[in-house]
Amino acid sequence: MKSVIVFALVAIVFLHFKTTSSKIIIPREFEDSENAEDHIDHVKYILTRNSDPNKRTASSVSANSADQCEAPDNANIKTVVTNKIVPVNWVNRPLCSLVRVPVKIETRKHSNPFPSYVRLSRCMGSSQWLPTLQHCTVKRKELITVMYMDAFANYQEFGAKMYNHTECEEECIVKHHHCNPVTEKYQDCQCKCIINDSYCDSSYQTFDKYLCGCRCNTVRQCSMYREWNPTTCKCQCAKSIRDMCEKVNFVIDESTCSCVLPPPPQPTTTAPP
Repeated sequence: MKSVIVFALVAIVFLHFKTTSSKIIIPREFEDSENAEDHIDHVKYILTRNSDPNKRTASSVSANSADQCEAPDNANIKTVVTNKIVPVNWVNRPLCSLVRVPVKIETRKHSNPFPSYVRLSRCMGSSQWLPTLQHCTVKRKELITVMYMDAFANYQEFGAKMYNHTECEEECIVKHHHCNPVTEKYQDCQCKCIINDSYCDSSYQTFDKYLCGCRCNTVRQCSMYREWNPTTCKCQCAKSIRDMCEKVNFVIDESTCSCVLPPPPQPTTTAPP
């Protein structure tokens, strides 16, 4: 703890006596970089179903690393149970707007920056009328240079290029491309189902309004080399085998799920003149 205090005092003293005529140095790795923010929203079924071309997976959503400004929670923190209640505040609810928050400075590699955070504007808050269908996003931003000192470089000043939000807007979470053009229409930030029971074959399917599609009445376990097809409600040869056959210019035998030579082309016959 003492070493941290000493480091902070040395940095403050050094900054006080440092002249403002120092040259601004922007590390090469930040000259054209953009600090993209990953807004993790309430992910609905419409965003995660198989037909979604922009489906989020576990690898596409990265967890933020904990640091001194985020105050990570742990089991050793003492929790005081109170009777405090936060009432509904409709007038002063936090709507989508610019909020000044501490943002970690994107410093150059192998550096010990001071300060390590800067206050920047970020678009945060709830949608005014459709909080479950819209979220707060950035409409405009500006590129700025944030100065910091590096203790590992004799407290030399460097500049990090970062983005400051200047205007926000409420945007639909579900977009037009999330809808199935055959069974749905895009309206009011939603994919609305336009089919009914007659769309499905009642002999082996049941209409599911939530899925906006047909669901198999029965699902059975497929044998080796086969997989279940929820559209035809039958077992079929696995896609991996089909791809393997196609790669070597073979066709698949549906009865055995093996690769076989394609049938020879049929001779073309021309009508006599």
